[in-house]
Amino acid sequence: MNEQDVHPLLGVAIEACLAAGKEIMEVYAGSFSVDHKDDRSPLTEADRRSHTAITNILRGTGLPVLSEEGGSVAREERMAWQR
Repeated sequence: MNEQDVHPLLGVAIEACLAAGKEIMEVYAGSFSVDHKDDRSPLTEADRRSHTAITNILRGTGLPVLSEEGGSVAREERMAWQR
């Protein structure tokens, strides 16, 4: 991937960031609870909603998404991703 490939994706990245920020602010505007993952790290509704907002937008790019909230992706699959 070179600079010409990346430039059109900047708008998509900004859109994803703004959508995630909106979801986070909506959650934090009210009361919210904190769950914990198996490793005892915190997980909030804001985490879930921002993850969903980002992945929904990035899905249209065809780019692979690796996210803490998205679960694991097998090493073999990750190694096949284009760089």
